Amino acid sequence: MWSTFKSAGKTWLKDGMGYTTKMITQKNDFAIDVRDINLHYLYSKVIKDPSTENQEALTAELQQRLQIDSTFSTMFPQFIEQTK
Repeated sequence: MWSTFKSAGKTWLKDGMGYTTKMITQKNDFAIDVRDINLHYLYSKVIKDPSTENQEALTAELQQRLQIDSTFSTMFPQFIEQTK
């Protein structure tokens, strides 16, 4: 019953908003993962204004990402291999 309601709700929203499958696919192709919002924001700032401050902020974010990746690679090597 729940899946029928869920399917009907999706159809109603899709039809009501006028979205086509092509439009939804295009939108999803450019979606940003919630974990990458700050990275994308800083990158956009560097593109618009390549000041030293903006570049340093982006570099700091990238360094933090590399550190986190390194930590997880050390602690959970099997998980990292599976996700590659």
